[in-house]
Amino acid sequence: NNSRNSDKRTTTSQRQQLTQHPFRATFAGKSKSPSTTTTEGQSLCLALAWDKATTTRTKGTSHEETMLDTRIISSYSDGYAAIHRVQSSLSFDDFNCSSSSSTQQPQPQLTMNLEHYWRAHSMFHSPAEVWCAAFVSAEEDTTTSSSSTVVVATGGDEGAWKLWDLRIGLTKPIHHGRDDFEAGVTVISPHPRRSHLLAIGSYDETIALFDARYLSSSISTTTTTTTPKCLFHSNSLGGGIWRCKWHPYHDSRLLVAGMHGGCRVVEFHHLGLKCGDTTGLDITGDVSSVTLDVQQEFTKHKSMAYGADWLVYPKHMSNANDDAKEYIEAAASCSFYDQAMYLWRTNQDTVL
Repeated sequence: NNSRNSDKRTTTSQRQQLTQHPFRATFAGKSKSPSTTTTEGQSLCLALAWDKATTTRTKGTSHEETMLDTRIISSYSDGYAAIHRVQSSLSFDDFNCSSSSSTQQPQPQLTMNLEHYWRAHSMFHSPAEVWCAAFVSAEEDTTTSSSSTVVVATGGDEGAWKLWDLRIGLTKPIHHGRDDFEAGVTVISPHPRRSHLLAIGSYDETIALFDARYLSSSISTTTTTTTPKCLFHSNSLGGGIWRCKWHPYHDSRLLVAGMHGGCRVVEFHHLGLKCGDTTGLDITGDVSSVTLDVQQEFTKHKSMAYGADWLVYPKHMSNANDDAKEYIEAAASCSFYDQAMYLWRTNQDTVL
């Protein structure tokens, strides 16, 4: 009993060490390049995005194991996109409680397998850079017991964005947006809570908002005549759109990295998104009243702003709806040639 209690105390202590260092990272694995090019290093990985993850926990007499199952979609400079299945297990019996070291960390066991790899974008019969890719929850797979997202989106340098259904093969997209933008499509950002809403940005300095639920009526067939509904298309925001990040709590706000135009905080109005409403707006209604307001501009970068993300924390824990909470809020952004990173308040143009 004393030995069992000692083991339990050691395991608890080392769990606490993991919790106390949330930003500590351990190398877990690396994929092989899926590129079909003959020259090593010719194809570059340009973007990636995670699918929703499923986590299962099993508890035995002497150990506890956590299993994670998810996917990564990645895009490449040679016109291809890929999807890898990522599975990881972490067993607390890996601590080796009999060891004299109290700082030994459990090592995750990770596998990464290539599931799909396809030619996604081209221009004049030559490869076009696939600048972005994302998982889209237009409809989930009801033909199997899997809850994995079955629709993915890609955007290319030729100015098009495409939707692909993984169930029917990847030889042809179920939607090909050829005429929505005047330059390369650089970012596709699904809404974190309503992933049928897609914010799509382009080198042409504009952002468009699409509702992918218009595909749901015929998404499981080999052909479709329906298209995602364009809810809004902005005017120029001052620079090529390189990154869009939805606010983690406020459903209508978007942080934008606009290359030589700096960064923007924008908000959509009249979308019909209400606190606690998980269904979103009525896509059969009139969306002509949807507008976008630039709430703030951040222009202190001396070269192209390529990255931006939110830093948002509730001031007080509350059971109230997210939009009703008070937040401590800021943004982080980075630029390319001057290798600069800024942390700035999103309610005034001040560097912290």
